[in-house]
Amino acid sequence: MGLLRSTRNLGKHLFNVPSWIGYRQLRFMTRGVWNFSKGFFIPKHPKCRETFEEALVRFGLTEQDLQQRIKEFTGLTILWLILFFLDVVYALYLAWKNSWLGFFPTMGISLILLTQAFRYQFFIFQIRQRKLGCKLHDWFTAYFGGE
Repeated sequence: MGLLRSTRNLGKHLFNVPSWIGYRQLRFMTRGVWNFSKGFFIPKHPKCRETFEEALVRFGLTEQDLQQRIKEFTGLTILWLILFFLDVVYALYLAWKNSWLGFFPTMGISLILLTQAFRYQFFIFQIRQRKLGCKLHDWFTAYFGGE
């Protein structure tokens, strides 16, 4: 009886595949990645809906404050665009030198810089439209025409 029990325990330890591959840790990490991606890709809805004017009152902003923010965001947009164009020039230089391992990451950085420029330009658009929650379609039709 004791020999059978010890053999069974030895078999459990020798052939315990879930512990070999770290099943608990893999499950924990997979759940963490899943929760992160859900939070990253699924937009959060605001707790309360408010108009632009209500937000101005809540934050205590005046028309001069809004004009100052537009100037600040315009400067930041220009800064990000300058950095974007410098980065694209550098990426083209790397491509000309056949340094493809430097070219592709540099182009990725260029896209990030362009995204930042768009972000601040979109803030300016929302202030000028005096509307919170503008969509990309609103911005696109305002600047490029359309429907």
